[in-house]
Amino acid sequence: MKKETVNSKEWIAESLFKIMERKIYNGISITEIAEKAGVDRRTFYRHFKSKEDVITYKIRELSKEYEKVLLSKKSFKTQATLLSFFQICEKQKHILLCLYKNELLPLLLKDFEKFGHILHLKYTDINELEKSENIKYVLAYHLGGLWNVLNKWLSEGSNKTPQELTMILSSILPESI
Repeated sequence: MKKETVNSKEWIAESLFKIMERKIYNGISITEIAEKAGVDRRTFYRHFKSKEDVITYKIRELSKEYEKVLLSKKSFKTQATLLSFFQICEKQKHILLCLYKNELLPLLLKDFEKFGHILHLKYTDINELEKSENIKYVLAYHLGGLWNVLNKWLSEGSNKTPQELTMILSSILPESI
């Protein structure tokens, strides 16, 4: 993909989230996003079908970032995994808060669910995984816990640091998940 194409996609996404800081998502028009991004409507539609596509694009970028960090790890240790998750949340707090405020955060959960099984394949003995018919429940349990902590963190103003959140959860979770 050409650099200019990537830049204009990012400009559009950044513009939508900037507008969402002060305006409700449903009240935002494509024209408004394009103007804020400094592109015309044709450029918007060259990259996205709708503003929902912009949200999906940004959510996939967040998911890819987390997946990349986790897949680069040698083991699936609880503390390191939690810290990575919360560091990315802190880094992307602006986007997460906009999604939360506009009740669009569940879209992120759907995207995270897609790669949960990839992580377990990497960090779990394949024979053990194949024997377990209940792995989907284990994945749902862990993802649901992180999801609820993320929602709580956002609802309370995102004041706790990644290190604080990691320590809170590490005290109640096993070292390997």
